[in-house]
Amino acid sequence: MKTKENEIKITAIPLDAERCQFTVDRPVVLAGGAFQFQDKNKAKEYPLAEEIFEVAGITAVALEGLKVTVAAQPGTDWRVAGKEVGRIIREHLISEAANFEQ
Repeated sequence: MKTKENEIKITAIPLDAERCQFTVDRPVVLAGGAFQFQDKNKAKEYPLAEEIFEVAGITAVALEGLKVTVAAQPGTDWRVAGKEVGRIIREHLISEAANFEQ
């Protein structure tokens, strides 16, 4: 059941025209972990990063603590890509929580 207290909060901040940082209210990787992926093939063991690469125009993904930083091709519409990345992060965290609770 979705309640206000378990709602996932994400803040997206454009770093420049080609990068956006998503700060989440809970960790996206284990404490101390930091991972950078320059293409989907290198992200194969990290489902969150691999899924983010499915968003049109995404060229790189970095995961660290509460942050997901995403780079995209010039001209990428962040209004569209950002919503999709946010959805993927939420679904991933909900899925991870469900796996942990079982």
